Amino acid sequence: MERRGSEVLMEQYRSGGFVLDDGMIEELAVVLDEFELRHVFIKGLPKPDYLHITVDADDIDRCGTIVKGIAGILGKRGATGIPGVVKVFPKGIPWPEAFSVQVDIGKR
Repeated sequence: MERRGSEVLMEQYRSGGFVLDDGMIEELAVVLDEFELRHVFIKGLPKPDYLHITVDADDIDRCGTIVKGIAGILGKRGATGIPGVVKVFPKGIPWPEAFSVQVDIGKR
């Protein structure tokens, strides 16, 4: 018997992806507590499944703190299929020592 499209859709919805859980958000809040967040975007209702954050770091050490913290959060969850991307951009002139860090967790 052939399954209906709606059954396949519901099955993939229930088993696919992940949800940004309270634990992950609390861990991110600890890592980013001392930084100024320039942009935060959360997508997905009723289950948030995508997070974009842009944060500024004044120097390379603080940039490393952000990257290491986020890598630790994602790494701790192991092979659960949580896609995460961290991009680091130098701000350039007039702030060559400063960096902008963009974090994407989840699928767009």
